[in-house]
Amino acid sequence: MTDLKETRSYAITRRLWPEVAQMDDRRRLQAVEAIVQLLYLLPFAIVGLILLIVRTDYALLTDNIDRLALLFATMLLLLLQPFNVRIRLDREGEQELKISSSLAPLVMWATLFISGAAGLWAMILASIVAALYRGWQIGRYGQNPLWKPLSTLVQELSIYVFTAIIAALIYLALGGAFPVTGSEFADWWPALLAVVFGALLSGLVMLPAAIQIDNLAGNRISLGSALRFYVSAVALPLIMGPFSIIVAVQSSEGRTLSLV
Repeated sequence: MTDLKETRSYAITRRLWPEVAQMDDRRRLQAVEAIVQLLYLLPFAIVGLILLIVRTDYALLTDNIDRLALLFATMLLLLLQPFNVRIRLDREGEQELKISSSLAPLVMWATLFISGAAGLWAMILASIVAALYRGWQIGRYGQNPLWKPLSTLVQELSIYVFTAIIAALIYLALGGAFPVTGSEFADWWPALLAVVFGALLSGLVMLPAAIQIDNLAGNRISLGSALRFYVSAVALPLIMGPFSIIVAVQSSEGRTLSLV
């Protein structure tokens, strides 16, 4: 097993976060994991933001600023009440990977199908404010207030916003429109396909980072463990997705925002 201090990931972490050298083994591993996740997911977050900036109708966004404010407050409250999902990487349960999640994506997807870009912008603003709050919290205890909250923020922007904007573009290409309307399957099957695609894409985005993080912990993930992680990672979005479509269909009346 390779010593963590001999890895390139540790060297990069120490350059960005010098205090890592004085940490105990558990906190040192958590710090390296945060930096690995940050650097790996950052390109996805940037691409998602660029696509959203390019595809947003800002006139309609401004007209619906009151709705955006309400969605922002709702998502912020949900992001500040996260829950952890423990994914077993082996049959014996000796190797586990913990993923933090919340119900905010459920609101985001429902809002996306109702109001287009508003849901994604509300998610971005809520994630930024939540990251600032987390940084303030850990800073009160003398810990570095930057890297862990920033890593979580980039994770949320890549897993939620990047995958949602790609899925939304596919939804539009399939003939979907905002808001989702109708009670027949033929009316909302593009939304269902978009949700499924977004969930599968989020698992693919996270998988390489999860493998690298588990390797840093001294574990070697087999193909079966990787598949087990992927299935577990996409299960929650696949469960929440159809509920977001139901909410969107039930709330389809009213003015909308568009991604095009």
